[in-house]
Amino acid sequence: MSAATSITWEDICYHTPHCRVSKWIEITVPNHRTYHQAFNWLYHERKVRGVKVSGVYVNDKHTGEYRFSFLCEREALIFALKWL
Repeated sequence: MSAATSITWEDICYHTPHCRVSKWIEITVPNHRTYHQAFNWLYHERKVRGVKVSGVYVNDKHTGEYRFSFLCEREALIFALKWL
């Protein structure tokens, strides 16, 4: 995706009708290995481009966990069923 390309609703949610956006839905995975596998699964298999990921920190130290944030409820549910 080039810098001039913007993310569309289809990058966030392939379902019809599209999910209603009310807030970010956050799901935390326990370690870097799971993060790497889950991210690749989302990007390559699910073709989801609108997912926010961040490391989880407590007292300025990384816990080893990663938080995925979704705008699409259905994608969040599919993700949780697969990776939790």
